[in-house]
Amino acid sequence: MYSIRFYWCLLFIGLINTSLAQNNTISGKVINKETKAPVAGASVFISGTSRGTISNNEGEFTLLNIPNGKFDLVVTNVSFQSYVRPFNVTELPLTLNIELDLKVTELEQVIIRPYEEDTWAKWGLFFTETFIGTSLYSKQTVIKNKESIKFRYYRKEQILEAFSEGPIIIENRALGYTIQYQLEHFQYSTKERKLLYYGFTLFEDMADDRRRVPRRWAYNRTAVYEGSMVHFFKSLYDRKSEQNGYEVRILKKGKNIERERVAAIYQEIKANIDSFGLVNVEVDNDSLNYYSGIMRQSEYVDYLQKDPINPENFIIDHTLSEKELFFNDYLHIRYKKKLEDIEFIHHTRENRKAFNPTSVIFLDEKTPVSVNRHGNFYPPQNVVCSGYWAWSEKVATLLPLDYDPDEFMKVKNPGK
Repeated sequence: MYSIRFYWCLLFIGLINTSLAQNNTISGKVINKETKAPVAGASVFISGTSRGTISNNEGEFTLLNIPNGKFDLVVTNVSFQSYVRPFNVTELPLTLNIELDLKVTELEQVIIRPYEEDTWAKWGLFFTETFIGTSLYSKQTVIKNKESIKFRYYRKEQILEAFSEGPIIIENRALGYTIQYQLEHFQYSTKERKLLYYGFTLFEDMADDRRRVPRRWAYNRTAVYEGSMVHFFKSLYDRKSEQNGYEVRILKKGKNIERERVAAIYQEIKANIDSFGLVNVEVDNDSLNYYSGIMRQSEYVDYLQKDPINPENFIIDHTLSEKELFFNDYLHIRYKKKLEDIEFIHHTRENRKAFNPTSVIFLDEKTPVSVNRHGNFYPPQNVVCSGYWAWSEKVATLLPLDYDPDEFMKVKNPGK
């Protein structure tokens, strides 16, 4: 199973407090950097939320009620390169003069590596499964403008890249959202089985009234949220990870001691082979078969700590609304309140019963990530995971930042 690096807004998902001060605004003007002319019709949004607008004929825009926390302001237009500005709500209000660079045309690009241009017919299914996912919810999640997605495959490096001229329009009928996904990077190494993609998302709720979400959508959103990365980080923040069903152990990567021992034996056997190819040391066939199997193992193995730990010890109090998380090793995380989806077992191609979902995370840059009280973590690209979350945390299971975890209970018990 491949591992996935969460550079996104794909995994930068969570909840926000909508009780905001009036000065939580961002306004400004979007212009062409070269000509200084206003850019009308630019999409301006807070990535991962439903907060977005369009610049007017003078290039002006205003965003109101910005959520608390750290986010990315994104400005996109099909003729220009994407503009991204990280910000903290403590900086607001902001007035910005945003200059957009024109996109470099295909003919102007210097292609250093030879590549073959391929089509949706060849790579579309693979892209859909790795980007949208293969969960139950993916069956009701559709890319509406597949024709805008192009592929390149570099055969020598065995690397696939995907591009999209404009935002990818995604309709998720399982969760009740329409998503505009501005794909900035998509790369898959077929040799290493490693996937890296990131982009920026703008959500639109399909419910006519967000206070009256249809029961099916509310139920599915709750099912996706519980056991998710955001749910885990919120549990850490609240110091309720064990209470909320998480069992965490330290996992260390270390040298395969048995492989090193067998390698030394192999060297001894090799040194005792005469000119006729005969081994002058006594080794039975069973031992040779065992040695051969060990030598096929990786040089490094996982060492899982026996006893669970309290992951809240890795949380550092920072402010009233934000804390920091830091750890050196890998965290092995098991969610005990549900079982793996049957689709995940099919994905692993294993003939077994469902277990509790298990994932492994580590900090790529070995620097802290900030976590707010809603479970949002920043910068999201610093958190790398494998296991169940690498499979489940895809576009088909994306929730916006303004998702309310109590939504289903409100639908179930209206008026309370």
